Amino acid sequence: HSANQGLVVISVTRGSGANAVEVTANVRGHANTLLGRPVPLHFRNINEHGSLSTLGSFSVPGTDTIRFDLDVTAQGGPTTHLQFTHDYVID
Repeated sequence: HSANQGLVVISVTRGSGANAVEVTANVRGHANTLLGRPVPLHFRNINEHGSLSTLGSFSVPGTDTIRFDLDVTAQGGPTTHLQFTHDYVID
């Protein structure tokens, strides 16, 4: 891990409260700077001590805002579209 590396962590649960169960998800998507330069995302699923997550790693191009567009499909469920931005400041 370094200051120029970013990580998006996606976890999906089915149910709520004491009945919540983590499920495997397929995550696809892309990211761009506000000027439209692509920021490649590399996804991988992990299962660490029974906790299921999808990690999306990427290089932070410098101080910038990155826009993420992700499609998350839970095992046996519908696809949910996530769209968000995050500001990165590199000292």
